[in-house]
Amino acid sequence: MNRSESLPRRKRTYRYRVKCSVCQKEIDSDYKGKHKVTHSGKTVVFTSVSSANDPTQAKLNFGGPTSPKRSLSVNDCSNQRAADTTTELDDEDDQSSLSDFSNDDLSSESGEEADDNAENNDVNAENNDARIAPKEPTQPILSSYNPKKHGRESAKRDFKSEWFKVHPWLSYNAELKCGTCFSCEEFMGNTSFKFDNWKKPKGLVKHANSKRHRNGITKWLEYKNARKNATNVLIQLDNAHKKLASENRAYLKIVIECLLYTAQQNIAQRGSVEERSNIHQVSDVNRGNFLELLSMRCRDITWLKDKLKTQLGQHRQWTSPDICNELLGIMSKLVLEMIKAEVNDPHCSCLSLIMDETSDISKTEQVAMCLRYIFEGKTKETFIGFYDTKSTDGETLYSLVLRVFNELDLPLLNVVGECFDGASNMNGIHRGLATRMKECSPLAIYIHCFGHLLNLAIQDTMTDVPCLRNALGTIQSLYNFIEGSPKRHAVFLDIKLDDGDDVARALKSQSVTRWACRWESVKAVINQLPRIMKALLQLAKDRDAKTYTDSRALLNAVCDFDFMFGLVVLKVILSNTSSLSSYLQCKSIDVISAKKNADSTIATLQKCRNDQHFELAWKQSEKLSEDVKAVLEDTAREFKDARLPRTRRAPRRLEALLGLGAGDDQVQHNTPKDHYRITSYYPSFDKVIGEMESRFDMEDQSVLCALGDVVLNDNPDISSYSKVAEFYHMDSEILLVEKKNYLSFIKLQAKKSKDKKQPKLSTAAHVVEYMYETDKCSVLTQFYFAVSILATIPATSCSAERAFSGLRRLKTYLRNTMGQARLTNLALINIERVFSNRLLEKLDEIVDFFAGRHGRASRFF
Repeated sequence: MNRSESLPRRKRTYRYRVKCSVCQKEIDSDYKGKHKVTHSGKTVVFTSVSSANDPTQAKLNFGGPTSPKRSLSVNDCSNQRAADTTTELDDEDDQSSLSDFSNDDLSSESGEEADDNAENNDVNAENNDARIAPKEPTQPILSSYNPKKHGRESAKRDFKSEWFKVHPWLSYNAELKCGTCFSCEEFMGNTSFKFDNWKKPKGLVKHANSKRHRNGITKWLEYKNARKNATNVLIQLDNAHKKLASENRAYLKIVIECLLYTAQQNIAQRGSVEERSNIHQVSDVNRGNFLELLSMRCRDITWLKDKLKTQLGQHRQWTSPDICNELLGIMSKLVLEMIKAEVNDPHCSCLSLIMDETSDISKTEQVAMCLRYIFEGKTKETFIGFYDTKSTDGETLYSLVLRVFNELDLPLLNVVGECFDGASNMNGIHRGLATRMKECSPLAIYIHCFGHLLNLAIQDTMTDVPCLRNALGTIQSLYNFIEGSPKRHAVFLDIKLDDGDDVARALKSQSVTRWACRWESVKAVINQLPRIMKALLQLAKDRDAKTYTDSRALLNAVCDFDFMFGLVVLKVILSNTSSLSSYLQCKSIDVISAKKNADSTIATLQKCRNDQHFELAWKQSEKLSEDVKAVLEDTAREFKDARLPRTRRAPRRLEALLGLGAGDDQVQHNTPKDHYRITSYYPSFDKVIGEMESRFDMEDQSVLCALGDVVLNDNPDISSYSKVAEFYHMDSEILLVEKKNYLSFIKLQAKKSKDKKQPKLSTAAHVVEYMYETDKCSVLTQFYFAVSILATIPATSCSAERAFSGLRRLKTYLRNTMGQARLTNLALINIERVFSNRLLEKLDEIVDFFAGRHGRASRFF
């Protein structure tokens, strides 16, 4: 019976070899579809190399892939048995005592012909491994094997189990009662070796040294190694794919790290000539920070250079602008996911919205959005993005807020506070953003940014009082004149003073929008007034007409007691308001603590409005005047001392008509001091105090005041509990009881820790943190919720203002064509550095996101 006829019928056709018309590569017919994909849509024609009816193909019983070149396996040895028995015998085979086979076994076929036969049988080797896998040597441990006498010996000898340890290839055949060679039988097809002479174990050593046996041992070891490495073609392909995917992931992680570094450091990524064919080499052309950083990393990462070359040949370097934007988008999305996870903290579900708008360098209106929330007892303000808009009316901004909250999947019902500026589009009674937000966020309380309130109060004061307005104008003119030219700046720095103060400090410009921060520019002028005077006198002799004219005009303005007195009044007002402005920049403050500090600043300014403080200001003005006069001693220029204004006389026609005498319509002052006190000093303080009192008034915020009373006061009013409970849908009695329990707990902790430092509980943020650390947030739930609401309501929109500072650094003159999506992604990574640092731990997640798009999965998984 023919062997092929006895085999079971296959359910599918046998594989056969085909050749590709494009790359001339031979493959198995089952892989034609996958091979076409590698040629990127080219027309591929396959021609058969060996026919499917070839008799050799009938031997592929198990459907395993074949290969013209493959590693040696056990079937090579099994199929060589008949051939190898005809090869030349070793020395040991000639001895009849060790082998008992006839001369017919000595075939005339050479060993080379036997090897050819074995090579022809390699086709089936891998597919038949599982079916005819050889056993291990039979090495039983028995008390008795086959004891017998040898020759004339009186005692019997037996097979020793210790020989198994010395010769691992030795196998004991219980039927023949002799030792056999496992490697020769299984891998060389030679069963001639029979060891049954227990008296002469040297026969084992002689067989072990024979050439045939060494070949069998070699094939046995190769078989074990082949089985260990699983050299099946499918497994090889799978391992190669896994290796390629691992290399691609490692390479993409380096690209992501370079991109993340440039984004965090706010470095421009693009270059003038982005040549990608030689990234691994040093280039004389600026390819941009991103590509140059990638090129520099080739020096530290040895395999990166070759990988860049490989990816270049495949046109998949993943460094193009579109890919970079996609990776930045994935990173920013993960940052937003981390922010969202913190906002949805189960211990506190309330949040507040902070918004402000500005225009960038490309004249695009940008709206900055920030969220304020509580996470693990900490009050946090987080930037969530820039959003461009063509209009800034209330309806447009309201639609923008709805869209952003829907994209982030954040509930608007949890919004308890909103902080904007006081423009009509934000605070309008009908269509303002705060009014429209009441529809979807009924618990939201609108807060006019305290920083804007302070700025407006100081701005109105400085522009309404002539003494202060003129002094600020002169200070800015001094800065523009001296610091506007390197030559004039060098003259200012080279001035030597008699008091030994040789350290010159540059003058500072006044902030255009932040009036409270003008204290630094005023302080720079007051502390360096003699140096400024000497510099102006020296520059007044310059041959340049503009320098000569401007310096003389500034000398006339500075050499006046009006300017000295204005400097002193500015010093008193701005030094007090500057500390309040710095306090309002903190993220952890709440509205109540901000109001208390504003009231404290108002009280300090009220104390300065008296004759005693006026006398101090007058003396300081006189001292500054004396310092200036000392500089003018050797010059022809004179200082204008304090004087009464000239009495103006009304037209005689009006005097006769109204019956007035000369100067009757004007207030008469006896001395210049009275004149400055009444017309400059008191009006300055009256104006700033009145503006701050009217703007920081919170009488219309009854719920907010009641909330602050309940949270921060030890003895809150009963009506405050009712207002808070009614507005936030709480139980006033439970809130009252939990407040008392909290106060009792504080007193108890104070008694236990007399020697320890007591925690500060002056603000709602401190109370929230303390309750979270002591785990009272899970016990006093309603009181903790009330404290969290107060801590969440923002007092200022400074976080949005800080985002605008990042916008100016990011979207510069050279980067003004940046798209909105890229701008937001870069800003989010740059501003929220705390979250973007965690991206280094999420590189695999970024790669997974990237691989899941546009059919890239096969290259990374």
